[in-house]
Amino acid sequence: MEPVTILLLTANAAFASVFGWLLARHLARSGTRTSGVTFWFLILLGMYLAECVAFSASMGTNLLGVALAVVWGLIFGRKLRAQPPGESRRNAFRIALYTCLPAISFACILPLLVIEGWPILTTEGGRRLGIPAFVPWPASTVLGFFLTVVGFAVVCKTAITVGVASMLSQRQRDLRK
Repeated sequence: MEPVTILLLTANAAFASVFGWLLARHLARSGTRTSGVTFWFLILLGMYLAECVAFSASMGTNLLGVALAVVWGLIFGRKLRAQPPGESRRNAFRIALYTCLPAISFACILPLLVIEGWPILTTEGGRRLGIPAFVPWPASTVLGFFLTVVGFAVVCKTAITVGVASMLSQRQRDLRK
């Protein structure tokens, strides 16, 4: 196996298990109807695997990840509706950040490229990495590409997941009144 593959597998396994366990413990204590830590941990591991597949399948563009952000918002908007509005929004925010971790783990490749001597601040390094020529300058460098991919994943996916979950849980609360 190549060092990049080993690094990505290790980073994703660490992110999924450590942050998944911490989030599962929090969700189990937060007053949801399904209260087992193991249940939440398995759900979160499945979500992480789906996010990894979506990130790989969309080849770093986050297109499938954005679609999954809508799905996670719909699922957790219904699941967290029994909680107070502030608590459900905070939990949706934590879940959204957890689903961004596969994209963040992609940035673990950057130090490996620096060690290998790649020029990360020039478009030459970006072309060598496979970034197309039509991409504008800041994003056509290796560093710019990584920051764009990770930044888009964190900002856009978090906003979509939290927004959909908040709207759905608020709608459910209004229907019960």
